[in-house]
Amino acid sequence: MELQIAKIFLWFVLYSVLGWVYESILCSVMSRSLVNRGFLNGPYCPIYGVGAVSVVLLLQGVTDTPVALFFSSIVVTGVLEYFTSWLLEKLFHASWWDYHDFPFNINGRVCLYGALVFGVLSMVLMYWLHPKISGFVDSFSDLTVMFFIGAAAALMMADTIVTVKHTLAMSSRLRQLQQALDDYKGQLVAHGEQLRDKLQTGLETLTPEEMKARLREALETHGDPQRLEELRSRWQSSVETASDLLKQDQLKAELRQRIEQIKARSTAMSRFQDRRLLKAFPALRSSEYGDALERLKEKLSEISSRSDQKND
Repeated sequence: MELQIAKIFLWFVLYSVLGWVYESILCSVMSRSLVNRGFLNGPYCPIYGVGAVSVVLLLQGVTDTPVALFFSSIVVTGVLEYFTSWLLEKLFHASWWDYHDFPFNINGRVCLYGALVFGVLSMVLMYWLHPKISGFVDSFSDLTVMFFIGAAAALMMADTIVTVKHTLAMSSRLRQLQQALDDYKGQLVAHGEQLRDKLQTGLETLTPEEMKARLREALETHGDPQRLEELRSRWQSSVETASDLLKQDQLKAELRQRIEQIKARSTAMSRFQDRRLLKAFPALRSSEYGDALERLKEKLSEISSRSDQKND
């Protein structure tokens, strides 16, 4: 019994590796660059291992009916993919893949196209691949099987710990960055409303010359007299312009300072992991920190572009 469980685990490992090969080739061709596809760092996608083993164990009794096998495997793999997407989103507040652009999708987590592909792959698995994999594993001695599963389990467990730890840290940094961006927007809007009310009150009671004097006073109060001529020429067209001229430089400086403080807490390894995950999951979306994630993507894209230019 224990040996059979060990062999099933070895099936899981082998199918995880084959799934990684399939996903990496597919994504590399689509993006025209090498992609280490998968949530973990190593060359394996556990969701494929779980899916393949689930199909083998749950559907081995329907192999005599290809149609039943096809549709049953669609249900099994679809439920697994949907649950995995939901679980990752709950754990890390992010959607790792998105099928909203595909027809007949369910909440963007699964779609008909993917279901049909997994149905076909399941047919290949049951009628051709698994007999070969099972025979390959059965050819190993018991000691060899135990050695391989021990090494694979240790490697995948360590990889999982490192990746989950980093992803939680990335989520924390995104939360801090999102808070900084929200504070910046809030302060800018609040200041704009205050200044707008002040200017509009002046417009109701002051002559143009008095209004210009009021604007001069406002500029000097905020410590930015260098912008006087520009503001004077633009005040008639948009009172909101005054908010940008008076405060945006100061608020941007404060935002940059907070971003630098957040970046200072990251390490070279965390930045590498950020790039790997975002390249592996280009459709990654954050349910809570969308603006921060987009800013991180833009920053990493700039770094990648500069690196490419240096290599050229």
